[in-house]
Amino acid sequence: MGKSDIILKLINYQFNDSYNYIFKDEGTPINLKQIYLNFMNKGMNISDIKQIFFIRFGKKITDLELDLRSTNNKNSVIHVYSKEEKVKKELLNNIFTMIPKNEHKVKQTITISTKLNNLPIEDDEEIIEKPSIEEINNINLKIIENFKDPDFVNILNICVRKPELLKVVRSYISHGDVISKLDFENINNDSNDGNDDNQIDYTESLKFLKLLINDMNINISIDNTIKILKHFNGHLNLSMRYILNTCTIGQNYNTNTFISTNT
Repeated sequence: MGKSDIILKLINYQFNDSYNYIFKDEGTPINLKQIYLNFMNKGMNISDIKQIFFIRFGKKITDLELDLRSTNNKNSVIHVYSKEEKVKKELLNNIFTMIPKNEHKVKQTITISTKLNNLPIEDDEEIIEKPSIEEINNINLKIIENFKDPDFVNILNICVRKPELLKVVRSYISHGDVISKLDFENINNDSNDGNDDNQIDYTESLKFLKLLINDMNINISIDNTIKILKHFNGHLNLSMRYILNTCTIGQNYNTNTFISTNT
């Protein structure tokens, strides 16, 4: 039997290998009992450890004596998850100490089931029981339905080509509504008279927002768009976030027109 390290990956952080917790293969079996003892030596109590799911090959590990090392000279990956937020905090503070504190996410939304649900962007679904033929068929039908949706295919294409954009787009959706809705009646919308050198020229920003509103079919008047720009002192980023989070976006938007107009 060749070398096979045991790599523990905490759910929600499993895609960053620098956050892994690794048991080095020293030639002797590595089992769940040893992992329990290791966690206890690092300050966790046994009752909390027993509330942790250790998932391997999509199934929860229940045999404490099972040698978890691989037999094909490859490292063995085990996903770690707990439904209890208290236990999750302990895992972050005692075991996965390589995860920076500013990245700690206590609440986990992973779904442990055999059914295919709508999954959050940063989470995945672990299958811990063998699905039935009917469940597999239902999952397959849902996948086929997803791939028939051009929006799904476009998003998937972007995920593959430019995954870094997902975080940027998500920030617009989840953190864009930074203030309460504006009182449009009390925002002066008179045009600049050009006599004040300190006045902001909204021409280019307004031109950009008009294209965005038209091509994304956003339900907002140009008059209110100008007021939003004025409220944010011409800050285009804040104006866009406010519009995207407070206005209705139509179904038939045309991204190709927007892209071609600005290239």
